[in-house]
Amino acid sequence: RCWFVKIKNISLLESKGNYTQVFFDNNKPLVQKSLNHFESVLDSSLFLRINRHQIINLNFIDKVVSWFNGKLKLKLKSGIEIEVSRRQTDRIKDLFRF
Repeated sequence: RCWFVKIKNISLLESKGNYTQVFFDNNKPLVQKSLNHFESVLDSSLFLRINRHQIINLNFIDKVVSWFNGKLKLKLKSGIEIEVSRRQTDRIKDLFRF
């Protein structure tokens, strides 16, 4: 199946082995490209690699919550919760003045 999706409608990209699952609207197809590929082509002012397995669209963040050991957890507007890696915690804190 083929979808034509506006980049701004993608909320999350998640690594699934050699594939990437792309979340948009109510769809989440697997694409035969690596997460590294998407990270290299997406606008870094809109998309952030939040941990080893996920890239998020910053416009889809609903809440930023303090988590264990100074880490953060993000809740997306879709209800999906994502743990932020230690490396990206400071960047999220800066972005949201947390």
